[in-house]
Amino acid sequence: MAVKLAQRVGLSFLRPKVTSWRYQRGNRKLTVNVESGRKMMLEVEGEKVEEGEKVEREVVEEGEEEEKEEEEEDETVLKSMEEIINCLLQSLQVQDTVVRWSAAKGLGRITERLSHESGDLVVESILQLLTGRDSDKAWHGGCLALAELARRGLLLPERLKDVVPLVEQALTYDEPRGIYSVGMNIRDAACYLCWCIARAYHTQHLQPYIQPLATALIIMALFDREVMCRRAGSAAFQEHVGRQGTFPHGIEIMTSIDYFAVGNRTNTYLTLSVVVARYPEYTKAIIGHLVEKKTNHWDPLIRQLTAKALHNLTLISTQYISEHMLPKLISGVSSSNMITQHGSLLSLAHVVHALATVAEREEVPLRSYIDDEISHEILTLVPGLQERQLFRGYSGEFIKEATAVLIQKISLAKLPIDNYKHILKLWQDLLEEWMVYVDKNIRTLSLNALATLWNTYYQYNSPQYNIEWRNNLVQRYINVIQTTKGEHTCVGYTAALGGLPKSLACGKFDVLLDALLSTSTIKPHTYTWATSRQQTINSILALVQTLGIDTHAHGERGTPPLPHIPFEAELKSLFPLDLCADMNWSSETHTHPLFIQLLDLSQYRSRMLLGITYSAGGISAGLTRHTSEAFHTYLNSRSR
Repeated sequence: MAVKLAQRVGLSFLRPKVTSWRYQRGNRKLTVNVESGRKMMLEVEGEKVEEGEKVEREVVEEGEEEEKEEEEEDETVLKSMEEIINCLLQSLQVQDTVVRWSAAKGLGRITERLSHESGDLVVESILQLLTGRDSDKAWHGGCLALAELARRGLLLPERLKDVVPLVEQALTYDEPRGIYSVGMNIRDAACYLCWCIARAYHTQHLQPYIQPLATALIIMALFDREVMCRRAGSAAFQEHVGRQGTFPHGIEIMTSIDYFAVGNRTNTYLTLSVVVARYPEYTKAIIGHLVEKKTNHWDPLIRQLTAKALHNLTLISTQYISEHMLPKLISGVSSSNMITQHGSLLSLAHVVHALATVAEREEVPLRSYIDDEISHEILTLVPGLQERQLFRGYSGEFIKEATAVLIQKISLAKLPIDNYKHILKLWQDLLEEWMVYVDKNIRTLSLNALATLWNTYYQYNSPQYNIEWRNNLVQRYINVIQTTKGEHTCVGYTAALGGLPKSLACGKFDVLLDALLSTSTIKPHTYTWATSRQQTINSILALVQTLGIDTHAHGERGTPPLPHIPFEAELKSLFPLDLCADMNWSSETHTHPLFIQLLDLSQYRSRMLLGITYSAGGISAGLTRHTSEAFHTYLNSRSR
């Protein structure tokens, strides 16, 4: 209320008129628009246009005379007026958003009645708020005030060279504060400012700033963490495309990054970014933003999405990422900031894998994109991290995750490692240590990396492979799962045995099966190890699939029957082969009347009743109806 009162008092000091120095796009007088339209109609009809031109000239001259009459004389701003403007400028930096918004509108109303010089001083004062030294509140209030001035035509075109760079900074403003960050409201206000600029200026005045504005808004719509900001960026981009029509490939891009498309963050990072990056005007800017701004983002989910997005973008801009971004990511791993280290490791891992994919697709050696020097730097990253003791503490958990992903992606890329056998051993030692870690995500990533490492570098023809080493590895793992007293250790080593490739598991299936089955036996100290027993079953299935124990060849007497099936004869009578071959198994009408008869068989009754209960009480009307009808028919037939 105080801010509103101050602006009302300030307005009382000024004459109620509109300044003549404000920027005008188009005609603001209805008579000029009417006469201009009449002139166009006369031209279309083939009539003489002298009359229309004369009327238009008279109307324009009349308007100019009125503006000259209203043009204010040089006047000194009263001291009280200066105090009111200073009060509103200070209110742009207060804690409450409502107050900042009210102050911005008040400055717009007052500046509308000031002289050109005084109005320019107000603009200069607002621009001074948008510096790196000021608080986030000042940035938000300044963006709102500039938007109000632009909307009212008080931000003249010569000021755009100062405003546009600040808008670009505001669109990426994101300052971490502990476990959260500030800047969402600033980015939203910056989009509103872009929206006002699109509506206020002629195309020729915005021409020098088209590319930076288009790039900044696209990056905002694609990669902002908050859905509100992504949609605001999309709306501002759409306004520019509709009003100005000068954004490169504006229509095509607008159909891809509309209001609904940018609502899903994963979709914008992994799908829409590739669509937009195919236009060369935006490719380098998108990749550069991800590498420089998002690999060190405070949210780990954003860093993970960034790494996956860079993988997809590498497939369409391979040479640029290989030559310019790969060295930056490697240098980011050497940073002293844990967040930068984590994001750089993840992004580097995915980029290396993508480069290998491109090399394989183009049938060229991987050295075409990753030379020997870069390859050496990548392979020696993990020993460097260990020497710096970055795997310790809470921050070490993030580095462990990223390192496991890096090892897996290097293995998938099949980087030459013949001269780095000591690094290969270090990788395996680290992964064996982490696969029994208490954090499930670290365990899973380490196990995936270990399985990929074995599958790539321990094949029959590899120099690292030998029978004695394989036997020692398998026996060591078996000894651990049979003697350990910790569930995490048992789960980790059991899963590792299931991830053995064919080159390491072949000839050892009987030994592995006996060892895994022994862990499934419930003992006093393993009574609560349900996760361990579940992993045992998964590992057995994985080994069966790996070794190809899935033959279904028929012998002389056909396929041997499975023993110990309860009520086998009754089941065969209910489900004869000819009926099963022609049955529509996706139709409740065909299947329910048959399966409901399993209620007559004691060993299937409890499970059938449970299934009937779930189906009859489900949310699908069709499933509920068919289940109820089949059950009622069964009860009626048995009650007779």
